[in-house]
Amino acid sequence: MDHRQAHAHLDPGLVGSRLDSPADAAAATPRGGGPALDQRTRPAPGLAPRPGLALASGAEELCADPIGRCLIGSTFALWCAAPDLSGTILWGAPDERDGRALLAAMAFVEHPAVARERCALFDCRAVERVDGEALLEFTRHARERMAEWSPRTRRQAVLVPDGLAGILFTGALATLAPSHPCRVATELEAALAFLDHPLAAAAHAAASAHAEAVRGHAALLGRLRLVLAPRLVEATVESCAAALGLSARTLQRELHRLGTSFSDELRRARVAAADELLRFTDAKIESTTVFCGAGGWVPSPRRC
Repeated sequence: MDHRQAHAHLDPGLVGSRLDSPADAAAATPRGGGPALDQRTRPAPGLAPRPGLALASGAEELCADPIGRCLIGSTFALWCAAPDLSGTILWGAPDERDGRALLAAMAFVEHPAVARERCALFDCRAVERVDGEALLEFTRHARERMAEWSPRTRRQAVLVPDGLAGILFTGALATLAPSHPCRVATELEAALAFLDHPLAAAAHAAASAHAEAVRGHAALLGRLRLVLAPRLVEATVESCAAALGLSARTLQRELHRLGTSFSDELRRARVAAADELLRFTDAKIESTTVFCGAGGWVPSPRRC
């Protein structure tokens, strides 16, 4: 079963519709993506300004003044281009911490400047790996807020990657049972045509430019996690930086830009490894925590 069959029930007009054709969808999209966005720019430290969306320095700034702003996380970009238009871009391998950060920042929709009904574009085509636990946690919290979100959403388009990741995202969306019109697609043109908002194309392009500016840094995070995996006990910032071809100071600076630290990443890697051993092997808690170097960690009851 491909992802279109899996999500067909969300929108009966999706499979076999005109919007399944990129060419037809492009024809339905306003030329040029509509008028230019507001040219305000207020870049966060270390990031170059981009036209169209001002970079928020954190979730607090986005929630305090959301219109025309874009928040960049380690694996996501959350933007609000107009009172009635917002969106999200996901990439890499979002974990549970990323999901919680995204949910917290999404509180910007409660700002009085945000329209009572808005169009939303959720683009997760650049996700490289789906963390099952993270997706379950995000879905659980999103379900609790769906009764509040749905009445305020005029239309939502969700862009998913091909293959298993697309099926997982589509299945998670189906469990949310949104009451607002929602369409899943793999082509940007189809999503834009469904939203039918004059600013959607330009807003997505501006947010994508911001995301591309930091994804090189985010790739470093993925490389660090690969380096940490086989050396959970003896890992140090110096040894891992050397394995990545960086100085310890440079590694720490780049991690700070991504909103994390070496100690946070090492702790995350140790907990994840211990969790996997406890769930899928007969290892005891004491030996597992010693093996993973996570001696201070206590597993949650639901996983023991």
